Order: sequence, then C-alpha cells, then structure tokens
Amino acid sequence: MFLPPRKRIHGVFAMAVGSFGQNVITNVLGAGALLWFCYSFLNLSVWVLSVITIFGVIFMGLFLVLYFNIKWLVKLLNGISFLKKYHRFFDIMGTYTFAELRDIMCFCLTGFFIFSFQYYLVIHLLVPEIPFYDVVLMVFIVFFVQSALPSLDLLDVPVRATAAATVFAYATGQQIAIIAAFSSIWLINLIIPAILGSVFIFKLKFFDRNV
Repeated sequence: MFLPPRKRIHGVFAMAVGSFGQNVITNVLGAGALLWFCYSFLNLSVWVLSVITIFGVIFMGLFLVLYFNIKWLVKLLNGISFLKKYHRFFDIMGTYTFAELRDIMCFCLTGFFIFSFQYYLVIHLLVPEIPFYDVVLMVFIVFFVQSALPSLDLLDVPVRATAAATVFAYATGQQIAIIAAFSSIWLINLIIPAILGSVFIFKLKFFDRNV
C-alpha cells in the first residue's frame, strides 16, 4: 500500500522471501520439537524413533538449504513454461545475498520467539505446573501443525485449539485452560489489532498514483 504503484508487485515478491523465512523457522523448530515429543511422551521402539529422527533431520536440513539457496527456487519457477513471463518478478527473490537472508532469518526468529513467549505467559498463568521447556516446545508443535493445515485467519481458532488440546493432553488434564490460552492470544494478536487498525486503514489512499 505504501509503495509506488509500479513497485507494488516487486514488493509482493520481496515480502515472499520474509514469508518463506518465517515458514522455514516454523517447520524447522516445529519438527525439532516434534522429535523431542516423540522421545519424551510416545512409547515407540528404538527402530521407529531412529527412522523418525532421520526423516526429521532430513526435513529440517532441506528447508534450511533451500532457504539459503533461494536462487534454486527461482530457477525452478523460471523453468515452468507458463510462469516464464513473470521471471523479472521471481528474479527479485534471487537477488538476496546470504548475509541478507541471514538477517531476515534473525527477524523471523525474533518474531517467532515473541509469539511463543506470549503463549508461555498465558499458559503459565492458567496452568503454572507445566515446565517452561515443555510449554515452549509444545507451542512450537502447535505452530508446526497449524502451518501444515491451510485455514483462514478467522477460522484459525478451532485448528489451534484442537492441536493445542491434543498436544498438551500429555502434560496436563486442563484442556479447557489450554484452549482458553490459545484463544485469548488469537484475540489479542488478530482481532483487537484488526479493529484498531481498521481506523487507520480506512484513511489510506489506496490508489494514490501521485507517489
């Protein structure tokens, strides 16, 4: 909205790099937390755990390698015939250096940990007996499950609540408190800012072509 009209499509593809970085963080940390969960709470055989660990490490490694070599993704997209005419936009994603991608990853990590700590604070307030380590890793798993299941933001609560209640059932019997915690954070982070932000958004000049 704030970019000149001729730069808005470029901005979308630049933002895609940040979105990809956030997705990488969610999947890598979520997969790592899921491995911890399997070892800590599931009564699986050593053979099954070994297989899960191998696949988990490969999964995390592929995400990291692809992110820091995003030019590979650009080449893949440019190789698709009906997308070739958009190559100048895809090429924007390939202009980021390793250092820039690293900085973007740091921003994504910061946001991820801020959100996770929000959940910890509310869960600790409602169910204080769950250890900090367990809460944080289980929150990572919920984020991971949520990212794997496509849903609209307004319909996100049932997905988060169900995933949270299922995962946290291994640590506490207070599922109602867990659902309340995740629902309250959704309300704080999405609905309230949306209401307050709408006042600002309605004042914007979306189609101001003089910039």
